[in-house]
Amino acid sequence: MKREIRLAPRPQRFELRKNQDGTRTLSGYAVIFNSLSSDLGGFREKISPGTFTQSLIDHPDVLILNQHDAGQPLARVSAGAVVRQDNKGVYFSCKLPDTTSARDLAALMDSGIVSQMSFGFSVPDGGDDWQLVDGMVIRTVNVAALYEISLVTEPAYESSYANLRSCPSALRSKLTQRDQSHVDYVSDPESEGYNPDDPDFDPDWAPDDSDQEEEQDSKRNDNLRVSMLFAHRFLTF
Repeated sequence: MKREIRLAPRPQRFELRKNQDGTRTLSGYAVIFNSLSSDLGGFREKISPGTFTQSLIDHPDVLILNQHDAGQPLARVSAGAVVRQDNKGVYFSCKLPDTTSARDLAALMDSGIVSQMSFGFSVPDGGDDWQLVDGMVIRTVNVAALYEISLVTEPAYESSYANLRSCPSALRSKLTQRDQSHVDYVSDPESEGYNPDDPDFDPDWAPDDSDQEEEQDSKRNDNLRVSMLFAHRFLTF
């Protein structure tokens, strides 16, 4: 499953409270159910109530990050943070750590520079539905895995091609070319054979994951052979 990142569908108010011991507690809703996203490139999206139920049972240790950066962790459920799903959406609460990056983030939130929340998730096969509503393609996510919640400066919308392929072919033609600019593993689509201006262009085309994996395995094997050769020469010098 490809991971996706979404901004909370509409600006959410979060609370940054100062505790008596001098620490700061951050809380708010990162996900609001049944709230439509902005235009993601010819389609809009909403998250159904209960979407993350199984995920929070199977993998409850959700991370809370700064700017989706695992190198800037703020909290995690296993270390005392609260991440729970209710009828409104996904609520979180955490005490910010006493680190330079967390103190800097608190100052940025106090000043309004960092004011939005985002979440990272993935959707399994069959976990979403696509419909045409009043001329707009709507994707409804019904089942998904929640990985992390982030405080962000600017919206970040990423949509994996794998999930766009779950859109029925009858609706896929209504998605704009902007969808393909969000493909998360093709840095230069035309160099990979993706060229919508080509008269022979196949709208169902996607890079072959198996070819990419074979190429990566080949590179890893080459590196391993070089390392073994170097070690042999070093040991027999």
